[in-house]
Amino acid sequence: MSRFKNMFFIGAITVFIELVVLGYMNKFTFLDSVDVTINKIKEEKAENSKEAIVMPTIVKDFNISFDGSYISYCLGNKIYVINTKSGFKREITLDKNTFVNKYLWLKDRNRLIIGEKKIENSSSEFSLSYYDADKNIKDNITHLSWESKGYNITDISLASSLDIVYTKISNEKKSKIYSVDLVKNLSEIDLKSEILGAMQASESRDELFYEDLKSNKLISNFKGVNKERLDLKDMRFLYFDREENYYFYIEKEGVVHKVIIMKSLNYNSIKQIELKHPVTKKHIYITSKGYIYANEEENKTVLNLLTNKETKYYGRFIGFYDEGFIYEKDKLYKKNFNINVK
Repeated sequence: MSRFKNMFFIGAITVFIELVVLGYMNKFTFLDSVDVTINKIKEEKAENSKEAIVMPTIVKDFNISFDGSYISYCLGNKIYVINTKSGFKREITLDKNTFVNKYLWLKDRNRLIIGEKKIENSSSEFSLSYYDADKNIKDNITHLSWESKGYNITDISLASSLDIVYTKISNEKKSKIYSVDLVKNLSEIDLKSEILGAMQASESRDELFYEDLKSNKLISNFKGVNKERLDLKDMRFLYFDREENYYFYIEKEGVVHKVIIMKSLNYNSIKQIELKHPVTKKHIYITSKGYIYANEEENKTVLNLLTNKETKYYGRFIGFYDEGFIYEKDKLYKKNFNINVK
């Protein structure tokens, strides 16, 4: 009987551990197949669907989900998410004294990762949450850190295939980067420098690339080991894709004059693209297929920098998504790139 009780006890503990692990994983990977109701969001419907969607003129920066289904923007301590098909507008409200520091849409799902800052006296608490736009659910991911006055979340990068989120927290003099994985293991990354520029996580392995502005090098951190990968010279890091194409830009007086594509971080394998009409960095977009687009705002033109194909638009440019862009002129319009081959 005693032996049976021991076996039963061990079995119960095993089942409990499995349930706990699955509970963590649901928040990241399995949420698509799990029916839960957490933190429902306030929702309003536009009267005439898409025709009634009007973007607030006070907002200058919009973000669009990967497939163009949702547009988001921040006002105060709220994020507004608009369904571009139905016209539904959702209002994501944060806790008192909590503000959106940084957020981004995932590259392959209609979900936001939100970096939150809660101010208490002379310090701030930083945390991550997520919002699933298709399910209209918001929930916390993890607490990141407490920092003194002057710090903000300045960048977020996600390795979606590995379910690892990297978050950069900075003040005017230095930066820190934290990583959190599938089961909420939180760690601070050991960096080569505290003076950082852009960063991006690898999709295929636990590796983070970041600019060390002190040495002007591109550094990779693989499993805690920092390695110098490239002397940036007069370039700034922009992006890299699954095919090991690395994208850089050269900026003068606040605008981008040149985009450089480098294969496998090799200076002997580069392509340089001069911009006839320089634009700010936020108006350059690289799709999952490796096409590079520039929004020439003054000319109301989106230019494919690889093919030189121009696409005209009218009214106000809202933003890019992976297959096209959205602009506003009396109502919202989607314009697909419609490119099949390079």
